[in-house]
Amino acid sequence: MKEHTKQLVIEILRDFQDIPQHIKDREEELRHPVVPRDENVGGGRAQYKPNDDIDRLIITIDEDERLHKLKEEYEVVDYCYRHADGYTQKIIYELYIKRYPSYTMQGLIENGIIPYSQKTAYKMRNKFLKEVAKRLGIDSL
Repeated sequence: MKEHTKQLVIEILRDFQDIPQHIKDREEELRHPVVPRDENVGGGRAQYKPNDDIDRLIITIDEDERLHKLKEEYEVVDYCYRHADGYTQKIIYELYIKRYPSYTMQGLIENGIIPYSQKTAYKMRNKFLKEVAKRLGIDSL
């Protein structure tokens, strides 16, 4: 896996806990778009012309690409995490999902949290990252 793809997946994992809030915020943003106030009071022509700019700018929740991407990222990471073995879950949680990580990979091994060598632990992590990238369709980046 290319380094850029790996970093992208790691970034998604680090943001995993916040994705539900991002989804909620985006849905609210789409439901209640900000309407700019018209400061041009009495400025001339066509005072009673209906303003349909907002109607043209509204993106429905079903059509919003950003919202779909957030939901897809959440579902893929959740699926891969739930289907990973227990030790892989510990590695991914401690290194990326946990808000304030307590361990490095070496710390997980030295403290007996995962009973594998460093090489095997990195293989487990990389396998998980590849699976997430593959399911997101970014494995070829």
